[in-house]
Amino acid sequence: MTAETGAQKCQQLALRQHGVIARSQALAHGMSSSAVDRRVHSGEWLRLLPGTYALRGSPASFMRRATAAYLWAGEGALLSHDSSGVLFNLDGVSQQQIIVSSPRRLSSPRVVVKRRATEGLQSKNIGLVRVTSIEQTLLDLGETLGGERLELAVDSALRRGLTRFDRLSRHLETAFSKSSC
Repeated sequence: MTAETGAQKCQQLALRQHGVIARSQALAHGMSSSAVDRRVHSGEWLRLLPGTYALRGSPASFMRRATAAYLWAGEGALLSHDSSGVLFNLDGVSQQQIIVSSPRRLSSPRVVVKRRATEGLQSKNIGLVRVTSIEQTLLDLGETLGGERLELAVDSALRRGLTRFDRLSRHLETAFSKSSC
């Protein structure tokens, strides 16, 4: 029986992550820094964001971009706003930009970063990524969507049972009371 190599472990991990792997994950799975660099230089791994790669041939998709942004943003990050809305499958929300909320200062032309404390934000996992709760997502969408599209998003969340009017109302009251302090 042969032991699985670091490269094989990374391949399997990336396949479970929409074709994406972070440099830190590769190193934690036994690959050396030079082995990662060789794969990037040869084109076997495509650089999506700093320290975040896609396997060559993995399908370009919203989930691949979202997973890469989530891994790139690191600890404490949440997908939010339109990105969270897409993952909740809300009507009126498009897949244009990836938006991440993070307590850290980050910058990339491929990701919109909303710098804010995320520790107190309600969140949940959707697949491999952590997103703001549906109530927080709807509140955040108020920043990015026009009136009619926001109404579509709220209506679809209520209709599909993702939230209830009383929970949404409580969340809005709490958020606005915190912001007026």
